[in-house]
Amino acid sequence: MSNITVEKMDVLAYTVTGAERLDPVRVMIENYEPGKGRITVTCYGRAWTGAWFAMGGDTVQDFIKRVSNDYLIGCLAPRLESTIDDDNEANLNFVKQQIIKLRQEREIEAYEAREMWAEAENADDVKANCCDFLVGEKLLNLFGDDPWYAGWPKVPNHEYQYLERVLNAMREGLNELERAVMSANLKEWLQQTIAELEEERDAVPGVVNEDAVMALEAMKIALASLLYGKAEQTNYRAIVERIAEIVHGKVTDIDLLTVTVKSMKDKLQK
Repeated sequence: MSNITVEKMDVLAYTVTGAERLDPVRVMIENYEPGKGRITVTCYGRAWTGAWFAMGGDTVQDFIKRVSNDYLIGCLAPRLESTIDDDNEANLNFVKQQIIKLRQEREIEAYEAREMWAEAENADDVKANCCDFLVGEKLLNLFGDDPWYAGWPKVPNHEYQYLERVLNAMREGLNELERAVMSANLKEWLQQTIAELEEERDAVPGVVNEDAVMALEAMKIALASLLYGKAEQTNYRAIVERIAEIVHGKVTDIDLLTVTVKSMKDKLQK
């Protein structure tokens, strides 16, 4: 019998469809333990994967939120550059401008400028003529000792832009999942809290606390919006912050829901 070990893992997997100019984007996130995890993204038969083992205690989801697409692309496709060399025509114009500049500054003689100009116009790959000793002649002296780093014309890399769109779709999918969870959690919290507050209110009949009444009504309106409105148009953070503002007199952190509830109960009992 083999000595293999099988370990069940907590994996978040989802698919994003309908993203502009993209096939379905499939995402699999593995959180090994706090601060360690992996992500794999696939689209149209292509796959990108990256793993991190020092995320400061974050989950992969939280880590993705706080880093840029540039950083993620550097991890998922380390050889992919955001720009690539422009075509030979752009390079030819670049070379001609340099010839004119050197001639105006009298760095080269007129005959040298003519020879360089002629070589540039007849070159199939003018950059190679400037940089490759097996190809170039007069143009080898045009940009000094490091012609490869002369600031040659660049254009955006379509492959890089494609992966950016994939990552944007991945982020939007993650946001939608979190909004759905927040919606469900907020519905449950509102239903439970409204019931508790009404029970507290009914336990002390005849006592009216205007702030608490206003907050309770705000919760009922928020719950109705979640139950019967369009979820994608609901600003959950704004709902909770408004309730907290009524209770505390200022906007508090959305994570302080239990503090908000306790404060409202105290107000009802006064």
